[in-house]
Amino acid sequence: MKQNIEIEKHSNGITLIALVITIIVLLILAGVTIATLTGENGILNKVSEASEQTKIGDEKEAIGIAYNGLMTENQGRGGITAEKLKEELIRNGRTDIKDVTGENPITVAFNSGRKYDIDNNGIITENNKVIGDENWYTWEEVENGIRITGFNDEITELKTQKSQEYVEIMNNIEGMSDEELYELLFDLMESISEEIETKYPGIGNIPSQIDGKNVTEIGEYVFMLMPVKELTIPNTVTNIQPWAFIMGGAKEVIIPSSVKTIGAGAFQMSIVENLTFSTTESIEIGVRAFNSCINLEKVNFKTSNVTFGERVDDGNIGIFDDCPKLVGNTIQIPQGSRQNFENYTLTQWGLLSYNAFYEE
Repeated sequence: MKQNIEIEKHSNGITLIALVITIIVLLILAGVTIATLTGENGILNKVSEASEQTKIGDEKEAIGIAYNGLMTENQGRGGITAEKLKEELIRNGRTDIKDVTGENPITVAFNSGRKYDIDNNGIITENNKVIGDENWYTWEEVENGIRITGFNDEITELKTQKSQEYVEIMNNIEGMSDEELYELLFDLMESISEEIETKYPGIGNIPSQIDGKNVTEIGEYVFMLMPVKELTIPNTVTNIQPWAFIMGGAKEVIIPSSVKTIGAGAFQMSIVENLTFSTTESIEIGVRAFNSCINLEKVNFKTSNVTFGERVDDGNIGIFDDCPKLVGNTIQIPQGSRQNFENYTLTQWGLLSYNAFYEE
């Protein structure tokens, strides 16, 4: 009996260990299974991604069909507006359209929260822009809406710190050529834009509304010494005041069709490389608005109705003074505007020469 009891105890011990091991193995297997299902590369995640991509493909296809339909109606002549595209999407049965805005590109927003841009060539890209937080800005009410006047104390302090780096460069320019000075300044602006965007992503994508009112003006010196990786001026802005983006701005600048006036020196010494004026109506551009934009290579006008700012003390009225890469390069001009543009003098442009490319 004693021997049998000991054997039974021994047998029970083996069974318990086996049970524990079995449970551990099952837990491990369960963990592997859960990871397989829910991990970053898990089955469920892959299924979710595939579903998301299908929805994205469906939304893009809807935009393409609507756009191509309008192009066919217009016999390929373009002239497609956000309003027309929205009407066509709804006519095609898309009830999930939140909004359609902008002009080259036109931005289509769905109720899903996804947004897409479609340009004049019918190319569709996902729009993942982070719009600036309105709490970052200081502002004041004006007659027609909101004028942005600057940034909050925290961001202003960062700008002040960064401005010291400009001062250090300017204190050591003796014996430096203009090319060397510009290279140093623009390298500094590049590094500052990286740091600013890291701390405040989307800061250059200006909100169209603040406190529920349309942003209609960018005030003087707002983005001074404030280069950004990406700049979006909303289609609510009508006036960009003098020196608003001096020694700031972004490489790609699109002036929306809503803008009627750009003040003197508004983008002076900015980092702009490609510049587009979207309006097909009229625009007034102040003296030296793009003075010393040494990397500016391409300018695209949609209108031939340009009013140049008044002369300054030294007689210069050019809007592109000291833009060496633009001299002899391309200014794109709308169809039928050759005579209008040839009536403007090189002095008004602030250029020694330029090549005009006329859209067909």
